Amino acid sequence: MAISQNQNQHKNYIVLLDLSDRLLNPKQADIDKAVIITSFEKFEQHVKQHFYIKSAARFSVVILPQPGAKYDIASYNNSLSIDLSMIKTSHKRKALDAYAKNLSNTLDKLYAEAGQGKRSSDYQGVDIWKYFYNQLSYELLPEYDNQLLVLTDGYFDFESPSFVKKQANYYTSTQFFRFLNANNWKQISEERNYGLIPIEKEFANASVFVIGIKPKRNDLYEQEKLIYFWNKWVGSMDFNQVLCVPTASEMQLVQRIKRIL
Repeated sequence: MAISQNQNQHKNYIVLLDLSDRLLNPKQADIDKAVIITSFEKFEQHVKQHFYIKSAARFSVVILPQPGAKYDIASYNNSLSIDLSMIKTSHKRKALDAYAKNLSNTLDKLYAEAGQGKRSSDYQGVDIWKYFYNQLSYELLPEYDNQLLVLTDGYFDFESPSFVKKQANYYTSTQFFRFLNANNWKQISEERNYGLIPIEKEFANASVFVIGIKPKRNDLYEQEKLIYFWNKWVGSMDFNQVLCVPTASEMQLVQRIKRIL
């Protein structure tokens, strides 16, 4: 359950998209789009509570950095964002209505372009770690209730090891899972201090929800590992709230989003 916030506090919704080979999962694009649209509907409700003209809320869909992507990430990030604090009072409702009208079609176009691959090797990995390290602090707004949704299967994977950084047994990818195949993987992890490289920043004015965690490998403990290492990593950044949600049906995830936002 989401932590109660001041009802008068403006909201900043950020939806991060992992458009890697997780798009090969059946109906993944439909599930993502439903989650995004549900998140936007919650944003709209908040704006209406401020009678439009008093709202300074922001909603952004952000595509995670993806080396070698063949579609225009910057253009989509721009068209999928709306910041009511930057819009004249008399134009806010019209701008919001226009955004709402175009959202579904823009998402359809994005997922059609991003999801053309037929196998995992057709996709580039996304750099979740880099986004948190370089960009997140600029996306979060002081004095706002920042709500960060990360739509991902939970993996920090790249096709080329040249993109991966390492510090002792900490990495910017989840490739270290290959060292944790035993039943006592958690004990080994704690003894050898495996994990994702910590980011020495604090995001106490934000909540983070990791949505759609889904194992790729036939490992009984894989989902537990993904959730464990996500919690360990984001837990070190002092978020106001952290919640990792495993994959589920479209209806189940939509209902979950309605409850937590």
